[in-house]
Amino acid sequence: MKAVVVAVILSTTIGSASYVRAPTPAGTLTIPIPSQGTAFTSTVPGCGTVEPFVVVGIPNGTFFPGTQTFFIPPQASPTSSTFINTQLNATEVIILATLPGSCEPYLPPSTSTSGAPSSTGGPDPGICDLQGCSKIVNDVAQEIIDALNQVTVLSQQLQDAAKSIGLKRSSEIQSRALTDLLDGLRTVPLLLTSVLPVIQFASPIPEGCDSDTIVVALIDFVRVHQALLEILIGRSSLLSSGSFGFGGFNALPGQEATVPQVRAVEPGKPAVERFPNPLGIAVAAVLRSIESVVDNIAFGLIGLIPTRDACLKQQKFSIDKTLDNAIGAYSS
Repeated sequence: MKAVVVAVILSTTIGSASYVRAPTPAGTLTIPIPSQGTAFTSTVPGCGTVEPFVVVGIPNGTFFPGTQTFFIPPQASPTSSTFINTQLNATEVIILATLPGSCEPYLPPSTSTSGAPSSTGGPDPGICDLQGCSKIVNDVAQEIIDALNQVTVLSQQLQDAAKSIGLKRSSEIQSRALTDLLDGLRTVPLLLTSVLPVIQFASPIPEGCDSDTIVVALIDFVRVHQALLEILIGRSSLLSSGSFGFGGFNALPGQEATVPQVRAVEPGKPAVERFPNPLGIAVAAVLRSIESVVDNIAFGLIGLIPTRDACLKQQKFSIDKTLDNAIGAYSS
């Protein structure tokens, strides 16, 4: 394989911070690149009370034709890199896209279940051709952007726990991952609900920087949360009869194991033991609560930003469809 790098992976230039967050320990953001790519390390300076973090490009031998997008904090510079596999006559493009806002802590990259790019499509450029200008938005817009960014970061962080479903690990490790996953999912509607009063009572925002940057923040949330939902959908089949895919563990953390139920799979065939699926029930319930709050957020933003209603309606339809698929996967 011959990989040709035609762009710099990351620049460390940052914008000025207009608000501050609680101190966050410095972390390492790892970007996987094809094996013939050049390893690199770059430090993104801190801003406000957010500590600096290190971006590391690691050649991992994996080539994915197409485009991969990794979301990075807004103080880093958006850029891309292209790799060409001459044997396959294919090209891989890695894009580092910044979240809107001024200053965010480190967050991990987003990939789908297999490690390949998420299949979730992006917004229609015909109605969502937005750039935003997050460095100069007003206080109301910034508050909405901050809340959306929080759930974007959380959804991206939960992907590792979601990917652990069904892996051959000890019950203790698996239990911890499931606890993190469920707790994180339950936090999503709480974070979104906290900003609902701001959206519902704010005056309509005219076309311009404030409105466009809010829509960009919503688009980023939809993309990242859909990637998380796709992982959950892909793992749902592992939570089937007999166990959750990890040694017969069939109870939520802190609960006793449930008694198997005897059910006939098909008429005329012997009945089989099937365990109730409390994890599936819990995941479906929290996804329903997320869908309810997301709908309220979307409707509120449509009223708040009438000049972008077509794009906002598209994003609502897109996330609702994925949420419905995920709820269905864990309700059976």
